[in-house]
Amino acid sequence: MDGRDRDGGWWDEPVLEGTWYNRLVAAVVGVAVATTLWTLAGPATVLLLAGLISVWVGRRG
Repeated sequence: MDGRDRDGGWWDEPVLEGTWYNRLVAAVVGVAVATTLWTLAGPATVLLLAGLISVWVGRRG
């Protein structure tokens, strides 16, 4: 066995990584979380978290 499954993919590769579906799900979840936080904690908290996430993503590369 060379580490491939029956359909020729690698066992350890994520199923939907980088696909449009994965990006759509991430966007929907992000909007839902942001809307909930905006309602419960206020705009300043949401903007602070968005800034922190953008810095974190920027450092990852």
